[in-house]
Amino acid sequence: MPPETTVASQCALTLAQTAERLSIAYITAWRMVQRGDFPAVRVGRSWRIEPDALRSWLDAKRSARAEAAQ
Repeated sequence: MPPETTVASQCALTLAQTAERLSIAYITAWRMVQRGDFPAVRVGRSWRIEPDALRSWLDAKRSARAEAAQ
């Protein structure tokens, strides 16, 4: 493992990676984290999002949208 690779970078997504996966702007993802819209952990000066937590958050949003449509 290269020295610049950390456990956090292997397990969790950066805010930029999260924004890319959601097809939203970085600043939008940052604002969502600031508002507490989805789970994130502060690591030093950056934010990390666990892929499983993001998946769960997306599933909950999809379920809520489906229920609202009925």
